[in-house]
Amino acid sequence: MNLLMPIGRDDFADVRKGFYFVDKTAFLKHHAQVTLFTRPRRFGKTLTLSMMRYFLDIEGAEEHRALFDGLAIAQDAEAMAEQGARPGKPVLLLDEYDVPVQSAWAHGYYDEAMGFFRELRSLFRAEVIGRYQSDEMSMDVPDLMRAFVMGDVETARYGLAEYLEVLTSGFDAQKGKESFYHGFVLGLTATLTGNYQIRSNHESGYGRYDIAAFPKQAGGNGMIIKCKRAESESALETEAQAALRQIAERDYDAEFRAQGVETVLHYGIAFYGKRVQVAI
Repeated sequence: MNLLMPIGRDDFADVRKGFYFVDKTAFLKHHAQVTLFTRPRRFGKTLTLSMMRYFLDIEGAEEHRALFDGLAIAQDAEAMAEQGARPGKPVLLLDEYDVPVQSAWAHGYYDEAMGFFRELRSLFRAEVIGRYQSDEMSMDVPDLMRAFVMGDVETARYGLAEYLEVLTSGFDAQKGKESFYHGFVLGLTATLTGNYQIRSNHESGYGRYDIAAFPKQAGGNGMIIKCKRAESESALETEAQAALRQIAERDYDAEFRAQGVETVLHYGIAFYGKRVQVAI
């Protein structure tokens, strides 16, 4: 069968009609009170939620069951017994943060929604940001990120290298995908949210930056981070400089200019395994 690439498609039932699908159904067997997907844009978050909806939805359960034929979950009789079954507790699937807020305001349950989001924020701080706190570090995350926003490149490089060495596994580093390093740096940068608006993979100028920090107060430094993966340790400096050139050539500063931010620090960060180079 000649399958098509599901470009721009995020409905599970639609994708199962002759399109390539990376089987993520094993995820359906894992239960947690709250599951938070923190992946960049176009990483399949909406498609994964759609897959969950078709699996859990009571309405149309028999019809939806056929969508999972030939997938990993179909081989697990115990898991498939939960497909389309009435759950003990309601399941809430949220895709995009702003849309639920707008809907809550329009339909009269804004206060309840805000309570849920506050709980979700607390969970993020405890489970995600808390992972970056360790007594093994010579500096804490706020000090590390303060070095970034002040342009202290040597402190930033030293601290980032230390966190990378202590917190990441050799398996993760060995795989060495840029998306892994992107997520790692984004998690650190999220600690700046009190004073900065953090954005990931947004369009600006002639392309899409990796991570950007917009100061909430006038006069503060803005920051753009571009992550690259090097093919060898000796290529780290070359890739870090290439990242800086990409920021400049694609004019990622455009969004900062539109917001009146005068000073924007550019960081090119290159990774090779657990080795890192930071250029500014």
